[in-house]
Amino acid sequence: WLQVSLALLGDGLVITLSDISNLMLANQSLQQRAATLALEVGIERATRQALSDEIGLREEREKELRRLAETDPLTALLNRRSFIEKANLCIETADATGQESSLIMVDLDHFKSVNDSHGHPAGDAVIRAFADLLLGSLRSPRDLVGRFGGEEFALFLPNCSQQCAELAAQNIQRELARRDLPVSETLALKVSASFGVATRRKGESLMECIGRADRALYRAKHEGRNRISLAEATVSAAA
Repeated sequence: WLQVSLALLGDGLVITLSDISNLMLANQSLQQRAATLALEVGIERATRQALSDEIGLREEREKELRRLAETDPLTALLNRRSFIEKANLCIETADATGQESSLIMVDLDHFKSVNDSHGHPAGDAVIRAFADLLLGSLRSPRDLVGRFGGEEFALFLPNCSQQCAELAAQNIQRELARRDLPVSETLALKVSASFGVATRRKGESLMECIGRADRALYRAKHEGRNRISLAEATVSAAA
């Protein structure tokens, strides 16, 4: 490579030739190194992005696996194990703050007759529709609702007194009486439920509270169903 320089000198020109081969070779080498570096940077960025995408995908998978492990597959409500775990955490908070908390056990009345008369798919549809009704009745995001199995459900209400829990059960009862639960595009069924309400006593474990609510629920069933029975009361509230 030669560099040519021209300069006026009187009536003529001065031509200067310079050998710039080394300079050009060095420049080419720098350009090649810059291209290689740019390629390496691009590969590193792509690798980092792929790694970030993989981590994000893995986190989403783990999140989905946790959700599946915590929820009932039919209703997407909390399953029994997850409900108990989360309710125990709420109890720890309640003990620290001195707040009351209450539990409602709910059981659909005469549910076997739904399966016998309309088939198990209809029974599953009723369970799902009732689960949606329970979710719509929650007072706050802190409230918990779970399916304990079959047609039995549980609600844990933090910072909720007995009166508050009784009102919550009455609201669910009224809403259930007001609507028919859809089974298919052409069929909806009228169903009722029985309720057992217990407000947690100081120092009482969750399982002890569930036991008292279950006994109240059994009493509501025994006294004619479609009733709300309070664990501390001797007389249940008629629908």
